[in-house]
Amino acid sequence: MSVKFFPPKLLFAVVFLAACGGCRSTPPGGDLPALEDMNVLLIVVDTMGAGHVGCLNPGLDTTPRIDELAKSGVRFTRAFSAAPWTQPSMSALMTGTTPSRTGVLHLFDSLPPRNVTLAERFRERGLATAGVVSHFLIDAKLGFNQGFDSYDESAVVNHHRAISSPKVYQAATADLDRLQDQHFFMFVHFFDPHSHYLHHPEFDRTAWYHGPVRNWDLKITELRKRLDELDEDGTRYLRDLYREEIAFTDHNIGMLLDHLDELGLRDNTLVILTADHGEEFMEHRWIGHTRNLFDTLLHVPLIVSLPGRLAPAEVDDPVSLLDIAPTLMGLSHTPVTDFRWDGVSLAGALQGHEEYPSDRVLFHEVAYPANKDEAGTPVAGRGTFLSAVTQGKWKLIHDVEHDQWSLFDRAADPGEYRDLWTREGPEVRTLQERLLGWETGKVEHWGVGKPLDKRLDKDLEKRLRSLGYIR
Repeated sequence: MSVKFFPPKLLFAVVFLAACGGCRSTPPGGDLPALEDMNVLLIVVDTMGAGHVGCLNPGLDTTPRIDELAKSGVRFTRAFSAAPWTQPSMSALMTGTTPSRTGVLHLFDSLPPRNVTLAERFRERGLATAGVVSHFLIDAKLGFNQGFDSYDESAVVNHHRAISSPKVYQAATADLDRLQDQHFFMFVHFFDPHSHYLHHPEFDRTAWYHGPVRNWDLKITELRKRLDELDEDGTRYLRDLYREEIAFTDHNIGMLLDHLDELGLRDNTLVILTADHGEEFMEHRWIGHTRNLFDTLLHVPLIVSLPGRLAPAEVDDPVSLLDIAPTLMGLSHTPVTDFRWDGVSLAGALQGHEEYPSDRVLFHEVAYPANKDEAGTPVAGRGTFLSAVTQGKWKLIHDVEHDQWSLFDRAADPGEYRDLWTREGPEVRTLQERLLGWETGKVEHWGVGKPLDKRLDKDLEKRLRSLGYIR
């Protein structure tokens, strides 16, 4: 276990209270309230990789309000999503089960009613539930409203140049006003860092660039046609545009948290902030997401904050977004005892009663078949069917369709550029056996090597193409 605790009044002084195999510490102010005696605000930012968040990258100024939240709570430096794109990642987060178990693997898979969502579990415990979303891939039509008393989709973007964060803020504050006199679970989803990357003058980070990419068509599908033309400065310009989007979103998140304060709810609201996945900027010859299992797409921020009840700390042990659901239910007067989570509860560790699990084995997956247009022509390009296992410094990736393997030492090669695959060595064999065992009963349902048999109308096809989901 590796944890750094930060005294609230000495935020610039780092005090080691725990190290590997070290001691525990109880948060000031006692244990966390029971789930039924507080509010929970879950904020998810679409496409915000950990490498672009200030509190996880000293010297980066993209997220001052998120950084402020991190100073008041526990920030996890090694949090990972289950999948590299929205639908499977969010299904896993909301259920505590892998995408393969939820049945949400492919584009436009609905969340089957057999899944029990966080919102349903909160509602069973007497809390009001509200959702505010800004992406049509997690809308009510696809079942992601399961368990929510209200599910506001007014901020869902309809084209690639839409700006949604102010609408999300407005809808979320209206819900806070409405629910302030009762305990609630609220899910708020911000979309703007997702492509198309838009310039925000008040958060300018691109004035330095005067090259040709500034005049390109910046739709993600068009950018991918010109990858060979992108030089280092052009790539940095796109990354900085993306960071402007993050800064703009951060500003709106800050206003939402300010409203929580204004209503007098902050001290009794557990705030969890994370992202569904990250974004690639040519680290592996790709822009966007969906297509690989590198940390640029899987490594996400995770912050948990409840001032006065949760000691500010930094946790370096690996955790998964699959842990959020069992952690919250672990705080309930009536914990879930008849269900097998794919994540683990961090409730005891957050309160200082247990150590954080170290040297964990985490699994990740993506099954992204080629789709078809109205004429039946594949339009998503080559399908992607990958699984991965990580433990300690190692990550092993299996290309299920072609039975090819890649191995990376993330300690020596954090960018995951040097493939060390070999079948030799006990660690490698153990990882491979674990991954093959995990795949059993799952990959048979991925549709490996087959195009996805879902026809798209022209309007939907246009929306998906503008966001980079199909070519």
